[in-house]
Amino acid sequence: MSMKIRILFRCALAALWLGLAGVQPAWAQAYPDRPVRLLMSFSAGSGVDTFGRLVAQKLADRLGGSTYVENKGGAGGIIGIGAMAKAMPDGYTIGLIANTATIHQGMRTDLPFDLKEDFAYITLLARGAMVLAVRKDLPAQTLPELVALAKARPGQLNYGTPGIATPHHLATELLKHETGMDVLHVPHKGAVEAINGLNNGSVDFELIAIQSALPHLKSGRIRALAVTTASRQPVLKDVPTVAEAIGRPDFEADLWYAIVAPARIPPAIAAKLTRELHAILGTAEVRNILAEQAMQAAPSTPEELRALIDRDTRKWAKVAREAGIVGQ
Repeated sequence: MSMKIRILFRCALAALWLGLAGVQPAWAQAYPDRPVRLLMSFSAGSGVDTFGRLVAQKLADRLGGSTYVENKGGAGGIIGIGAMAKAMPDGYTIGLIANTATIHQGMRTDLPFDLKEDFAYITLLARGAMVLAVRKDLPAQTLPELVALAKARPGQLNYGTPGIATPHHLATELLKHETGMDVLHVPHKGAVEAINGLNNGSVDFELIAIQSALPHLKSGRIRALAVTTASRQPVLKDVPTVAEAIGRPDFEADLWYAIVAPARIPPAIAAKLTRELHAILGTAEVRNILAEQAMQAAPSTPEELRALIDRDTRKWAKVAREAGIVGQ
């Protein structure tokens, strides 16, 4: 190719890129011109499903179009997240994921998705806590007292979870590592069965999502010793954090929800979704509904969400590896 032809080719290529740069904002201005699908890796009727439907409705109002929710539960959320990864990256499919996605990513090699490569990060939506609760007659009034009791009776106390490799399981194993407790794991078939085990005294303690624990705490059937977030929770303001109670400032095991999209979504559309979702999370109505579920709005930049997902993936992979936990 002659020098003159190469120069003309480069000029044409530059003109093409300049043209595309002008087109993308136009896509964003016209977006959406058909319904947007919110894919959720949860079953219909769950608490997060209710919240996701509210987000979908508010997003439709903000965008001036329509949205609809499609539930793809199963395999701990893996099926739904896999469907998100395979969707067209045109902005007409977005996905709501939870912190459990990072556990799958950190523990399994057979996933139909890769959190790092297959998604564009839009924003974190909300964060919540688990509460460490004990059966009402356990002779421990604080977390340090529970640790002392477990050390005095090695291998005799037990803790319940909704199942193997759940956030509750891994967070308790992290707590065991940080405190040196020798306690036995009693996995259950779901959160309801796990709470029933604590209520009837067949397990000594467990981590429970706060919104699920509140009715049982208020009834006096179980007692709260600590929460797993970095700061205290408004609905349990007198309950210390695990970090406070055991003197480990970096202990944190929160629950969260976020919005992602298939990788290679047009950046202008991704930015528009981030702006609109931040506006939704800033409304009193949404914040009040989250508060009723013991959650807090937590809008983030895409970069902050990426960092959170990367950090949690590495953390839970390490906990699982050291505890010998295998993904189910």
